[in-house]
Amino acid sequence: MNRMKKFMALLLTVVLVAQSGVTAFAEETGSAEQTAVMETEETTTDMTASIKTAVTEQPAEGVPGEEAAAETGSETEIPTGEEAAGEAAAEDTTVSEGEAPAEDATVSEGETPAEDTTVSEGETPAEDTTVSEGEAPAEDTTVSEGETPAEDTTVSEGETPAEDTTVSEGETPAEDTTTAEGVIPAENKFVCRINDAEYTSLDAAVAAAEDGAVIELLEDCTTDGLNLSKALTIKGTNGQTVSFSKYGIALWGKALTFEDCNVIMTNITSTPYTAEWNWMAICASQNASLTLDNVRMTMKGTDPVNAHAIYFCSNNKLNLTESTLIIENYQQDALEWDGGDGGYNVNLTDSTFISDHNRSGFTGTFYATLLRSKVDVVNSRGNGSNGSDFVITDSEVNFNDNKDHGLSAKKLYITNSTVQTLRNGRNGIVGRDITIDAASHVLVEDNTSNSENVGAFRVLGSTGKCTVAAGADLQIINNYMSGIQIDNANGWMIMDAGVVTGNGRSEDNTYGGGVRTKGHFTMGDAVKIYNNRASSAGDDVYVYDTGSADLSNGQNDKSLDLTVGCNNGDKIDGWYDDKEEARWNAHDENSYHIELLQERDLSVVGETSLKAAHGITVPDEPYEPEIPLEFETSKSKEATNLDGNFDSKVTLSLPSAEKQIESDIVFVLDYSTCDKPVKEEALKMLEQLNTQLEGKNAAVNVGAVVFRGEVTTYPMQKLTDESLDSLKSFMSKKPETGGSNMHAGLLKAEEMLAADTSVDDTCKYMILVSDGITYIWDEDGTNMGLNAEQVDGNSMIFRASPDTWSIKYGTSEVPDNWKAHFDALSGKINSAIKLYAEPYDRNIDPVKYIPANQKDLYACSVDVALYKSYVEYTTMEAKYNCYAVKASEDIDASNHPWGPSFMKYLSNGKDVSFDDIRNDIYYLLDEGSKVVDEIGKTDEYNFDFVNKAEKLVLTVGGKVLPTAVYADGLQEGETAAYSFGERMANQKFPFVLHYYQNGTAYDGTDYGECFVWDINVPVSKFEQVQLNYDVHLTNPKTEAGTYGEYDRYGEKNMASLYTNNSAVLFPVDSNGKAGEPEVFKKPTVSYTVSEAPTARINITKRVEDSDGKAAKVDKTFYAGIFTDSEYKNLYGSVLELKLANASEVTGTVTVEIPGDGSDSRFYVMETDKDGKVVQSGQDFGYTITVKGSEVIVSAEKNSADVSITNKAVKTSVPKDDDDDDDDDDDDSTATTPPAAAQPVASAQTGDTTNILLPALLFILMAALLGGYGVIVYKRKKNRS
Repeated sequence: MNRMKKFMALLLTVVLVAQSGVTAFAEETGSAEQTAVMETEETTTDMTASIKTAVTEQPAEGVPGEEAAAETGSETEIPTGEEAAGEAAAEDTTVSEGEAPAEDATVSEGETPAEDTTVSEGETPAEDTTVSEGEAPAEDTTVSEGETPAEDTTVSEGETPAEDTTVSEGETPAEDTTTAEGVIPAENKFVCRINDAEYTSLDAAVAAAEDGAVIELLEDCTTDGLNLSKALTIKGTNGQTVSFSKYGIALWGKALTFEDCNVIMTNITSTPYTAEWNWMAICASQNASLTLDNVRMTMKGTDPVNAHAIYFCSNNKLNLTESTLIIENYQQDALEWDGGDGGYNVNLTDSTFISDHNRSGFTGTFYATLLRSKVDVVNSRGNGSNGSDFVITDSEVNFNDNKDHGLSAKKLYITNSTVQTLRNGRNGIVGRDITIDAASHVLVEDNTSNSENVGAFRVLGSTGKCTVAAGADLQIINNYMSGIQIDNANGWMIMDAGVVTGNGRSEDNTYGGGVRTKGHFTMGDAVKIYNNRASSAGDDVYVYDTGSADLSNGQNDKSLDLTVGCNNGDKIDGWYDDKEEARWNAHDENSYHIELLQERDLSVVGETSLKAAHGITVPDEPYEPEIPLEFETSKSKEATNLDGNFDSKVTLSLPSAEKQIESDIVFVLDYSTCDKPVKEEALKMLEQLNTQLEGKNAAVNVGAVVFRGEVTTYPMQKLTDESLDSLKSFMSKKPETGGSNMHAGLLKAEEMLAADTSVDDTCKYMILVSDGITYIWDEDGTNMGLNAEQVDGNSMIFRASPDTWSIKYGTSEVPDNWKAHFDALSGKINSAIKLYAEPYDRNIDPVKYIPANQKDLYACSVDVALYKSYVEYTTMEAKYNCYAVKASEDIDASNHPWGPSFMKYLSNGKDVSFDDIRNDIYYLLDEGSKVVDEIGKTDEYNFDFVNKAEKLVLTVGGKVLPTAVYADGLQEGETAAYSFGERMANQKFPFVLHYYQNGTAYDGTDYGECFVWDINVPVSKFEQVQLNYDVHLTNPKTEAGTYGEYDRYGEKNMASLYTNNSAVLFPVDSNGKAGEPEVFKKPTVSYTVSEAPTARINITKRVEDSDGKAAKVDKTFYAGIFTDSEYKNLYGSVLELKLANASEVTGTVTVEIPGDGSDSRFYVMETDKDGKVVQSGQDFGYTITVKGSEVIVSAEKNSADVSITNKAVKTSVPKDDDDDDDDDDDDSTATTPPAAAQPVASAQTGDTTNILLPALLFILMAALLGGYGVIVYKRKKNRS
């Protein structure tokens, strides 16, 4: 039974396999058959459909065809003319009484028409047949008398004509038809009514109407034109259509209203008043109006006649309510006015107005009010609009693809609306009074392609003004010329939201790609102006000499792109000078021009060219810029030269290891503030610094200047307890001469700082403490001032004093912008000094003074004193660390607010504290600073970072911090990480090094093998931090020579063997502000490969027979020289020892030996050609004897001899020994072992399995199957 089950399972498997093959074959062959069947079915279906007739419901008895059509819902078109009783008119067909009209067919009584056929009574026509009398004609056939003609046929007497037929005399023709006798004329059909009076034509109703009448439409109707001197309303009852066939509309001071209908004017180019109004389709005289209420009106001016669509004369209104007005293809304007400002009104409510392919959309001083409406003015051959007022509320407006201006307006008020002006040839938007609210979206793009030096968004004229509310979405992008233009000195724009970018695409745009202004432009903090272009100056902003601008840095989160001169797409960080003679450039070392506009100077007046850009960036290549960054952080990098193991120790130092740790501080004190708390704060700062420096190998030198009418000085001294006491005493002494000469005090401070050449300028500090009230200046050691005349009833002469400010300006108020104030004074200062300046002396009466009637021509004494102080302060600021500390305000400050305001201007608008200054003096870097150091590698050499904790040493002030494997684990991509110091309260370590063997990316730059050094604590200028690590040269040259040149600090700018490709500091200052990346110098190293001494090893090969006699052979042997006694490390290649019918041969190998005279050991042994040691014995055929295998050579003993003798092994032939065992040997020891049995490869596969195995398996399977067969046969036989 089990055998039977097995057999059945096998049989089932065979059947299933066979069935799968059959099924697959059937599916493959059947798919084509099935496709053929489907195609046949579809063809049959199409043929069946082609002969089926379309049957509709018959109208109810006694119901005219028109009513039946309405009841059954069939879409029919009722022909114009008197309705025939009992006829039902199907679409494009004439239907006899009682018939159901087929589509496009004329059907006779009682017939069921086929599709597209004309059917006579009682017949069912075939497709495309000619029909005789009594038959149903096929489509396009000629119909005999009594028949209903098919489409496009001529109709005989008594017949109902199909569409496009000829109409006989006395009949009212349907459209394009010819009607035979007996047809009911169309003119008897009523198309409209006035009250109860019905009319067969609209023109008849208009003629009969009284002023103010309402004409109700009953059918679609046609008019030759409307010439109206009375008010009318034409109202549809079921959406009827009024078509104008010859003329348009002439309105004579009256109101015409279309309501609930459609109006079509096609090729209408004249009003009925052809004497004068023959060049417009619609004309309205004074006080006339046209109203569309729930109307769709289409005006298509396809005729080449040079006509307007709608023309208004004066005080007119075009009103649209829930309506659509489409005006297309007029040679002149869609809406035209008669000149002047005569009250031309366009009012749209919940409506749509489209002007497409006309000369212009709105031409003239229309007042357009748009509420919840849509306006499209597109493809105009001239302007989209020209000087209208637009009040746009909750609407969508598009002025696109017009040849000249897009949306040109006097007033443009946009509220909660979307406005687009795209691809217009000139301005996208131009207006005199523009307001965009916070909820509106305005896009001005791809305009000004046909213009030169105009703006896509233009504020026009001397009264021009524009306000863009915060939150508005205003995008002025990708225009050919300037984005924004204010074209008059009295114009202004306040922009509190929006983006201006990608403008100035054309080289013809010379100035101000983003904004060009002759008036005033205000840029809110949320506005972004960037990546614009100008061929001459001011890529983003150009202010003319009459203009001004208040800017922001709203675009500083953006990046420059390749189209505006930035190769790397670097991030914008401020406004930079971009004047014509020196364009901004931060990428070309040969022509750098990088002048940043300070925060305090963001209000500009007069000619100014600016670009939103950035300073010098870290280059991708190892090139280092020659122009140093201002106040670059003190730092250095040094490397030891390569040692014998090709290792170098590299040290990063913060601050630089090359410079002495010393600083200079000079105070410039206004004596009027020396008795105020600010003096005590200054002394307290020095006391704290003194405490911090205790025990440090560092020094701070301090000096002071006190100014009044003269300057007193405290010479530079080391900061100690004693010097602090003497400084405090000095500050309390009052200079004898009265006055206030800040300029002289600053000059003296610069002199003191410049005199100390032992201290680097970056470690020098000047601290100005004053209330800013100064009014005299220094000129070669002399106090100078300007006296002034004041006329207040009587003439009074005032000596130089704070009051000269109010004498000149009439107020003590401060300037809105100090830089603009100084720029405006430049000529007036020089003139005043030349004509009226004199030495300041309180004991001498003034001689020279500025006359009261000329005060506007010259600067006052305060102006000059402040200006000269400003110039000197900024001169020192370019070299030293300068601080302006505003003294606490008192009565003088309140009387002269310009003084404290000036001090705040010098401090860049910041309130400076002595704690901030102390941190700047004491700290080099703050926590958060980082160094990225990329290990040196080129095609010529490769250094590896030595990734071992014991090779890393970090010191702070010479004290070593403990090094450990970083306890917090590795970050993604890290190979290793190490911490330095103990974990702090914030759970961070003071310093952490992250090593990336395969490189990483940081701050947008990809680095190869590198480490990132995290600095998590402030770094003092007086406690040097040094990181020491090793690098290893992995591929030194082997040929003799010197490679590289040693430059310990990287000062020589060598071009090869850099230990590091780059090292970049990313600093954070003591105020927590991230600075520009700074590049370390790059040391280089060198090494020398000397000529190595050599020794000779002579190796002799001898061959003997088994009796020890010399044996000549033709054979090749090999010998290997090893550096170890285990014969594992082969020195060089094997030595080939070839004998050609010889018994002996000698070969020589040259080996390198130490140059210091020490020994070298080598080991010689017989090998094969691959350097593997050969064993003596039967397998090799020889016994091997090596004499002098261990070789010792040196500079003194530079040769050695080795002999290798190979003696043949004796062999014997096995024989039958006739003993009792089964083998053929004589039971003695054989010198040659029997050969191992060789495996037999299986057929085809190369398998070493004995071929008998599969054969045996095959026989067993056959037997098994045979058994199965016998069992089956027996069972069959039994069943029979």
